[in-house]
Amino acid sequence: QFSLMATAADKCPLTELLKPEYVDQANVFVSHAYSYNLWDSIECMLRYDKDHPGSVFWFDPFSLNQHPTPSGKVPTKDLISAFGDRIEEYQATLIVASPWDNPAFLARAWCLFEFMCSHNAKKPITTMLPRKQEEAFVKDLGKDWQVLQQALARIDSRNAQAKEQDDLRAINQQIEESVTHHKLNKN
Repeated sequence: QFSLMATAADKCPLTELLKPEYVDQANVFVSHAYSYNLWDSIECMLRYDKDHPGSVFWFDPFSLNQHPTPSGKVPTKDLISAFGDRIEEYQATLIVASPWDNPAFLARAWCLFEFMCSHNAKKPITTMLPRKQEEAFVKDLGKDWQVLQQALARIDSRNAQAKEQDDLRAINQQIEESVTHHKLNKN
């Protein structure tokens, strides 16, 4: 992780080490899976900005302090607050999804939590595929239009995972208290 190495001495978000002219108040929350290639997320942000000029992105690898506390991890309640509060204050959410037929986004509890918060806050949600995934989608759809139906049928938020089991339990509780897994799967 580039941002962790760059901020190791200061134990802060990368945005705190940048010159002020390179940092602005964010207005778009970016939801992505950590397994994605960094360039895929950046590509989607650049393309989003073309359609939404003036977008300033809150992208957690650069904007959130990724350094654990003395206990070895960032407390779940702090992360829930950090993500949920940001989504509430920003204008929109950009979801990066890859691969098109089984996006890692749908298997990550944090990503689903971010989707739920965006939906509950009635924020515009845009889902984007990296260009290569868009091309694969069109190619696969041309071969068999049912691939889309099959991909959508695999969505089940109850199967989502998180690195920390405490995070997973807290997110599942938040989902059940808010919209339920059943309704989240339908959205």
